[in-house]
Amino acid sequence: MDSWNEFRKSHSGRGLSASELSELWKRYKVGDYDPDDDAPAADESDDEDLTAAVEAASEEPDEEQAPPVTHESPSGSGFGEWLRAWVFTDNSQLSNLLPSTRFLRQPGVNLALVLAGAFTFLLLLFNLFIGLANGCQVDPSAGCTVDWATLLSNMLLQESVADSSPAPGEPDWFGSVMIFLSASLLWATMPANDS
Repeated sequence: MDSWNEFRKSHSGRGLSASELSELWKRYKVGDYDPDDDAPAADESDDEDLTAAVEAASEEPDEEQAPPVTHESPSGSGFGEWLRAWVFTDNSQLSNLLPSTRFLRQPGVNLALVLAGAFTFLLLLFNLFIGLANGCQVDPSAGCTVDWATLLSNMLLQESVADSSPAPGEPDWFGSVMIFLSASLLWATMPANDS
């Protein structure tokens, strides 16, 4: 027997106390004890006490057991960790700007605001470069960029002015403001510095 685990297994059914087993191990390492001889009778103790005492008495690390494997990045923080810290923060820029609104300190609310801001921002950028509408007056097969200011004007004033242009289009003032506001909402959901 070369390892502590083998020694402990061979003596597990003999009813030795933890201190007796530890003493036998020390004697075995020196050469004063042969494990094949009959072991002395001893008081019975439960396995938990025995295991705890044996591990405490063990002076040498077990050579057969590999150290536990950790799956951490070398720097201790990665993109996923940063993203989780951002999305599930309870201390966002917005909650610091509006400290009286306690519901903004809930991670679920921050998650909803991140999702709403990201969806709106990406949808507006998609509209700007690829187009949300189809069937433009100039080219019916191409994607069309929705002109949000003209669309609202048509809805409110009940006019029939063309509210789209072939993509990629130039952003209208209202679309630009919405892009800025959705990007600002994303910034506001980021964790605040504690300084």
